[in-house]
Amino acid sequence: MDREFDGNYYDGLSSITHNVRIKIENNEFIIQNNDLNIAYSTFNIKFTTQISDGERYFFFKNGSQCHFKNSKEIEQWIKNNSIKKHANSLNLEKSVTKIFLLTVALISFLGISYKILIPGFSHILAHNIPYKYLQKIDNNVLEYFQSTNFLEETKVSPEKKASILARVNIIKENNNLPNFKLHFFSSKSLGPNAFALTSENIVITDELINICDNDEITAVLLHEIGHLKYKHSITQAIRSTFIGFFISAILGDFSSTLTSFYGAILENKYSKNFEHEADIFAAKNLQSAQLSPELLIYALKNIEKNTTQTQSEKIIFYFLEVFSTHPSLAERKEKILAALKD
Repeated sequence: MDREFDGNYYDGLSSITHNVRIKIENNEFIIQNNDLNIAYSTFNIKFTTQISDGERYFFFKNGSQCHFKNSKEIEQWIKNNSIKKHANSLNLEKSVTKIFLLTVALISFLGISYKILIPGFSHILAHNIPYKYLQKIDNNVLEYFQSTNFLEETKVSPEKKASILARVNIIKENNNLPNFKLHFFSSKSLGPNAFALTSENIVITDELINICDNDEITAVLLHEIGHLKYKHSITQAIRSTFIGFFISAILGDFSSTLTSFYGAILENKYSKNFEHEADIFAAKNLQSAQLSPELLIYALKNIEKNTTQTQSEKIIFYFLEVFSTHPSLAERKEKILAALKD
């Protein structure tokens, strides 16, 4: 039996609502008003289950749709008519469940990737990159820093250089530590600092040497040798690349600044773990050389005290501590002492 219903029709091209009369006859939906006369086959209709306010939505193949409100007649017609056999029902409850399960699966995958897959793969890759490629990376970095005057010629005397190297080499030979090449530079931008690159290169600044005693310098260099031993620099570079890729995939093609910002926050935990690992490495080697394991903390306090900052820079510094890749001195000391007790 043919039936007629009132409803709202949307053509899929605009937000205009058309009040229409729908006739269903000979397996066709015929939509009519003063301006419209459209027919759709009932075999190509998708429809939702009836939702809480009594509405049911019908979707047509060309992207248009009809909404029916509180129509017992349409419900009875769906139950009794051939559309029940031939139409694809869009069950909202099932769709919501699927979306929820897919979301949970995606979040779980990202969590596993962040916690296990990315660290594991980065570690394996970092420990299997040929030395010549790492050395090429380091050479390019050093050349770039020197070309931009970020690193300038050292003023440390040959005698002082030899003294620093001799002290560290004694510990290196006694404890079978990895090889390293020490590069001396002055850097107004870096101030008192030292950092390890990806292969066997360590940079130390004149500014650090000028404010630390020999034992403190030894402690700092052992910390950087720890970074070399565990390949922290290249591992973190690989991790950052993967995390940046994941963020871009999730957020879409937003600005590189946004991606870098979120990537830095996510990488924060990795960096702190690396610092703790290098701290403990340095402390244990200091202890084996009959030196205080806390020398590294003394050196870091000295560096912090002698780092020049304006008042406005200090405000920014304390804000950025939230996202700092380095743990606090108190946290580092606590981790060092706890590790030495084990």
